[in-house]
Amino acid sequence: MTKISPQEITELLRDIRKKPSYPVYQRAGARLSELDGLEDGAKGRKVRIAVLSSFTIDPILPYLQVGCLERNIWAEIFLSGFNQFAQQILTPESELHSFRPEVCFLHVLPEALVNGVEASGLENDHIGPLIESLSDLMEAFRSRCNGDLVVSNFSTSCRFPYSLHQDEAEQLYQHLNNELERVAKEIPGVHILNYDRLTSYHGKESVADERLRHIARMELGDKFLPKLANKMLAHVLALRGLGRKCVVLDLDNTLWGGVIGEDGPEGIRLDSEYPGIAFIEFQQALLALQERGILLAINSKNNESDAMEVLTHHPAMVLRAKHFSAMRINWIDKCDNIEAIARELNLALDSMVFIDDSPAEREMMRSLRPEVLTPEWPSDVVLYRAALESLCDLETLSLTAEDLRRGEIYETEVDREKFRKRTGNLEDYLSGLEMELLINKANKADLPRVHQLVHKTNQFNLTTRRYSFADIDEFPDRDDTDVYVLRNRDRFGDNGLVGVSIIKKEVEDATWSIDSLLMSCRVLGRTLEKGFLRHILEELKALGCRYVIGEFVPTRKNALVKDFYREAGFQIMEDQAESAKWILDLQSYVPPALPWLDITHSDSSSQP
Repeated sequence: MTKISPQEITELLRDIRKKPSYPVYQRAGARLSELDGLEDGAKGRKVRIAVLSSFTIDPILPYLQVGCLERNIWAEIFLSGFNQFAQQILTPESELHSFRPEVCFLHVLPEALVNGVEASGLENDHIGPLIESLSDLMEAFRSRCNGDLVVSNFSTSCRFPYSLHQDEAEQLYQHLNNELERVAKEIPGVHILNYDRLTSYHGKESVADERLRHIARMELGDKFLPKLANKMLAHVLALRGLGRKCVVLDLDNTLWGGVIGEDGPEGIRLDSEYPGIAFIEFQQALLALQERGILLAINSKNNESDAMEVLTHHPAMVLRAKHFSAMRINWIDKCDNIEAIARELNLALDSMVFIDDSPAEREMMRSLRPEVLTPEWPSDVVLYRAALESLCDLETLSLTAEDLRRGEIYETEVDREKFRKRTGNLEDYLSGLEMELLINKANKADLPRVHQLVHKTNQFNLTTRRYSFADIDEFPDRDDTDVYVLRNRDRFGDNGLVGVSIIKKEVEDATWSIDSLLMSCRVLGRTLEKGFLRHILEELKALGCRYVIGEFVPTRKNALVKDFYREAGFQIMEDQAESAKWILDLQSYVPPALPWLDITHSDSSSQP
C-alpha cells in the first residue's frame, strides 16, 4: 500500500469543498481505504478509532476519515460487524482488542441490550437491566483496553403512537441517560456522547431515513451522518489533545459588515438591525470561546488606526482590543502574519484556526500554511455563528483553571517580554522575575490538566507518550508510579500548572526511570525545568533510589530537549535512532545552583 501526498490531500479536500455530498465523501473514503497513511511531508499523525454499533453505521466512515484528514490526522478505523459490539468487547482475543483503539465509540439501541423494549416501548423496569448491561460492557472494555471509550446516550424517538404518553416516555429516557452518566463517571476512561442533545438540536425527525432503516438496518440518514461524525471527531480531538487553541480572524465582512477603509466607522454594519445583528451574535459566540480559554487574534489587511478606532470606540462592538492576544493589522501577506502571531504566542501553526470571508485568502492559507485549519466559511453572515459553533476543534471534555485564565496568562507574557528587553542579561532577568515553584505529587483535581499537558505538549517533551484519561487516573494509585506536577508564579502573575513528570519504579527498588518529563511551552527559557528535575532527583534520593534512568524519544518537534539529560549530568546508556537512554548515579549527583528559583514542596497527593 502507498501513502497519500500533501498534493493529493489538497485536491481531495478541494473536491469535497466544491460539492460536500455523500457520494463525493464516499469516493474519497474509498480512495483513502486504498492507502496506509500520510507521506512524511504531510506532517500529520495517526489515530486508531474503533466504531461499534448495534445497527448499520458503515456510511459514517468517510466523514470521519475526511474530517481527520482535513486536520492532518490519518484515521485508522476499525468497524465491527453488524450487531457484533458485545462479542468484540467481551472476547479478549477479538479483532477490536487486537486493533488496540485509542478511542472507541459505542452506539447501541435499547432493544439490542434488553429484550422487549422494541415491542412495548421503554418502561421503568427496563432501565435497571439496560444500565447493568452497559456497565458490564464498559467495565469489560476498560479491563482489556487502554484506549478511551465513548458511549452514546439514548434519544427519544420522534414517533409516539400515543401522544398523550410522550412526556412520560421522555422522562424515562432522561432518567436512563442520567443513570448512564452516573455509571460512566465511576469508570475511568469512559465518556458520554450526548446523542439525545445532538438529535434534538438537529431535529429528531431528520435523523433517520425510513426506507434505509427498513432495507439496510440503517438508523441514520444521509443528512444526519455528518452531524454525528462531527461530534465523534470532537471527542477524538479532545481525548487525543489535538484541538485548536487560537482563532485568528479577519475584520472586514468577518467581524463587521463592510470595509472600514471605504465605509468608515459610522458606515460599517454593526447594529441591532440585519445584517449588523448577525455580526454582533457572531462576536458574542467568539467572546464565549475567549472566556473559556480559546485565544483570539486578528489578521487583517487594513489601516491599523482605522481598525483600532472601531475596536476601541464603536458602541456596538462586543469584542475589544483587550480580548485579542495578538493583532496583525497591516498590508503584509496573511500567511506571513499568521506565522508572526504564532511566534508571539509561542504556539504551533497546527494550534490555529483561520476565519476569513474571502475565498481567495482562505485558499492561499490552505496552500501555503496547511497546518492551520482554514474551514470553508458561509457567504451569508446569518450562518456565521452556527459555523463557528460547529467547529469541533474548539470543544473540550473539561475546563481546567488554566483554560479559564488563558487570556489573562498571555497578557502577563507581554509584561514579561517588556521586562526582559529592559534587563541587561539573562541572570538579572531570571532573578528579577521573582519566580516561585510549587512541586507536589498530583491529586485527582490535577489530573484533567495533567492529561491536557501530556497530549498537547510537544516542544519540551522528552518522550511524547500520550496516555489516556484512564491511564492517568490510575497512576496516582499505583505503588510503582508517581506523578509530579509543577506550578509557577512570579511578579507578573500565576502561570498555573505548567509541568508534569511521570516516574516509574524499575524491577530493582534502587532504580527508577523518568517515563515522561514535559513543560508548557509558554514558560520555556526560565530554567524551571532544571528546578523541577533537581527537586525530583533529590526526593528520589531521599526515598533510597540510587540510579535514575531518563529517556529521550525524538519527534519532529522536540529537538529542543535532545541534550537535556546530558546537560543535567546523566551518562549515555543507549543511543539509537528511535531513542536514547541516559543514567544518573545519585550518589555522585551535584545539584545545579538556581538561586533565582524559590522552590517549595507540598504533599497534596492525598487531597481530593
